[in-house]
Amino acid sequence: MILDNFNKDKCCGCGSCVQICPVNALRLKKDKKGFYYPDVDSTKCTHCNLCEKACDFRKFDASGSFIKSYVVRHKDINEVKTSQSGAAFKILSDYVISKKGCVFGASLINKLTINHVKCETKEQVDKLKGSKYVQSDLKSTFKECKELLNNGSLVLYTGTPCQVHSLINYLKITNTNIDNLITAGIICHGVPSQQLWGDYIQYIEHKYHKEIIKVNFRDKSLGWHVHKESFVFNNNKKIMLDNWANAFYSHKIMRESCYHCPYTTTLRECDFTIADCWGIEKVFPELDDNNGLSLLMVHTEKANMLMNNLEFGIKKEINLTSVLQPQLQYPIKKSAGYDTFWNNYFDDKNKCVKNLFCSKNNNLANKIKKFVKKILKRN
Repeated sequence: MILDNFNKDKCCGCGSCVQICPVNALRLKKDKKGFYYPDVDSTKCTHCNLCEKACDFRKFDASGSFIKSYVVRHKDINEVKTSQSGAAFKILSDYVISKKGCVFGASLINKLTINHVKCETKEQVDKLKGSKYVQSDLKSTFKECKELLNNGSLVLYTGTPCQVHSLINYLKITNTNIDNLITAGIICHGVPSQQLWGDYIQYIEHKYHKEIIKVNFRDKSLGWHVHKESFVFNNNKKIMLDNWANAFYSHKIMRESCYHCPYTTTLRECDFTIADCWGIEKVFPELDDNNGLSLLMVHTEKANMLMNNLEFGIKKEINLTSVLQPQLQYPIKKSAGYDTFWNNYFDDKNKCVKNLFCSKNNNLANKIKKFVKKILKRN
């Protein structure tokens, strides 16, 4: 079974094993870092090994394909401005919704919780727009997707590559017809835990003495090339910070499996891969207006044919090597400070979180502001 010789670096937390278990013997249990791993009730387990078969992460061998890639943008500039890059996800979801289909993706349910949810309208899909730099909980969406496909519905399922490939494997094992399934994985840098994100929210609210009512993980109001998270408080004041972004790119806070990710390849079984089209200024500089552009990779003939039915504002075929990102070549490297960070977190969580998110740049900015105020007062 899946827990025999279990290693955390071989578990992405998708929960496919839990969803496929016919006797509900498995559940996902949170560890001290806030990441979820399978836990078995030995009194229920029948040793059918379906959980082992459902685990794609441990046996994925990059046997997928790659056909071509495009730089794309949605035809509606408002969709672009409220999306993370060029709104490629919305291009796909608009098509599926127009066909009375369903869309699955990650939604910020509240400021603390990120879950995968099913959407049937454009208004519901709007809640899926934008990146969430936290691991989402897939809940029972594999089962929901299977039921919809069995009923003949068109389905778009989006997520990290490990989530999407786990779904594909789950549907194969359950003998589900996937002709009506469209899958889109993202180029993923790694996933922190929802627990640590909650610690950050608590830190911000305590620091500013206000309740957060709205979150944007990457606010584009300063342009596509800037990576800052924004928060709106209950007094309607908005602030922009880069504390979470800096922690995210420090490589100290990711799930263990992210440092061993087998999906960092151009060869994937999903239909599409979506990403920011970084490097576009070197290939098509006239397109880089700082509003955002998406890289849309095509992996299957189904996706290749679908490209003719999608509506684009911008669509140009692009040589992938000119915009090839590290996350398509190799997993992120664990920071040298990884173990020290988590040991400090276990010893004194509040102090550790404060040190992680207390931006030196912000402190320097505050000192400069105070100094200027003193000078102004003297004058």
